[in-house]
Amino acid sequence: MVDSQAIMAVRQLLHGKQLRVLITGGTGFVGARVACLLAEADQIVTITGRNRYRTRHAWHPRIRFLPCDICDAAEVERGCREQDVVIHAAALATSWGPARPFHEVNVTGTENVVRACQLQPTTRLVHVSTTAIHFEFRDKLDVAEDATLPKRFACEYAKSKAAAEGVVQDAVHRGVNAIIVRARAVFGPGDNALLPRLLTAAKKGRLPTIGRGDNRVDLTYVDNLAYALCLAMVRGEPGSVCTITNEDPI
Repeated sequence: MVDSQAIMAVRQLLHGKQLRVLITGGTGFVGARVACLLAEADQIVTITGRNRYRTRHAWHPRIRFLPCDICDAAEVERGCREQDVVIHAAALATSWGPARPFHEVNVTGTENVVRACQLQPTTRLVHVSTTAIHFEFRDKLDVAEDATLPKRFACEYAKSKAAAEGVVQDAVHRGVNAIIVRARAVFGPGDNALLPRLLTAAKKGRLPTIGRGDNRVDLTYVDNLAYALCLAMVRGEPGSVCTITNEDPI
């Protein structure tokens, strides 16, 4: 269940306006959460995904599911038709793997979304990115949105997400109304990756102490990110980049 305060905040944000919102990757952790938040706030929500059975993670009577492969340009174009907002949350999000699948989903998929939004001049595109693009195996503090990116990315996931941001920024120069939101270490209800893996490793005695044990890390509660994505639907200049964390390093 989505927090009632978050629902009220979104209703106040939109001032009674009802928007048609498409969420790519809407059956995933983040996509499902923002879909339920928007549906509870009386918005017209459609989610896409390749696997219909995963809609249980985003089940809500007011959410419509549209089968769609993000790598299929025609399917993506059909999904984006007549949408006021497209939240592009679909991604291959894992730390390791060969380059090709990451490029196909995260770069080509983003190109398909951008191309579809170009056909809908009034559509607002909210692109979900990641702070992983800044990682280069050393401590960083107070990293700004315009900080120089590493010459060599830590993994193919980070490399592909940085390239996807480039696709979005190029589209902004061609008139697409798009904004980028970078998320940092998201956790909360529905998380099946970050904290569950850490807890499992700790229980098995396989969680080593890194450094002296006083390292600090930013985390992001999923509802904070979901609300930020709702803010990005109606705020921020095209081309803007915003990083979301709890602003409470632990």
